[in-house]
This record gives sequence, C-alpha cells and structure tokens, in this order.
Amino acid sequence: MTFFPRVDSKAFALLAINLTMLAVLAARLDSADLSTWYIVLCAALAVVGVAYSLGSLYLCAYPNLKGGSGSYVYFQAIANRIESTFVDEFTALDEKRWLRDISCQVWRNSEILSIKFAALKHSFIGTLAALVPWTSALFFTGT
Repeated sequence: MTFFPRVDSKAFALLAINLTMLAVLAARLDSADLSTWYIVLCAALAVVGVAYSLGSLYLCAYPNLKGGSGSYVYFQAIANRIESTFVDEFTALDEKRWLRDISCQVWRNSEILSIKFAALKHSFIGTLAALVPWTSALFFTGT
C-alpha cells in the first residue's frame, strides 16, 4: 500500500510541470508567432505531448476500481451494504473466508497499482516528448 503515495506524488509533480509548460508557452506566444510555421509546429508538438501526458495522468489518478463485489475489505463493496448488515456479516466471518477476502484485495490493489504505474510511465514519456518542441518554441518566440 505504500507504493500508492509514491505514484501519486510523482503524478502531482508531473501535473505541475505540464501545466507550467502550457502556461509558459501560452504566455510567450503572440499573434505574430502564429504566422510562422516552425513556431506553430513546435508549439503544436509540445501541446500534443503535454496533452498525452495529462491524459495519462488522468488514468493514473482515476484507475478502474471495478471488482470486489461481496468483499468485506474493499471500500466500495462495504459502502454498498447497510451498516448493521455489514457489521453482522463481518463479525461472523471465519478465518478461511477472511484470508481469502484479504488475498483478493491484495491482488486487486496490485492490479490497480500496475495500471497507475503504467499510466505514470506514459505521462513521463509524453512530458519528455514535449520538452524539445516546447523549448524550441520558446527559443523561436524569443528571436
């Protein structure tokens, strides 16, 4: 479970970097720059890379949480029960059912974390791909 905050903190840092890149590019471009093809091309490639990165960050922040129906440890399955029913069923669990439920939750958490790591990797790739055209666009707008 300690891996989740690590992924999320990296995702928040990438979000800040991506939004800063977009803000700096938008502040630097003016209408005269939009008539120069190579500035427009660099800016467009940078925006595409950042957009890809932001889309990946969305998947990282909101992975698919389906599953765990009938679970006594999965928060969404618990929330779908009536409190008194959950308490009665939970306290009546035998050790075998409890261990099975925990094992299923560990597996599902691992699956969700894998999705988050993959999305974070794609976000890094998008940000890195945007750096060269972004830097070029900034350089050309300064001339």
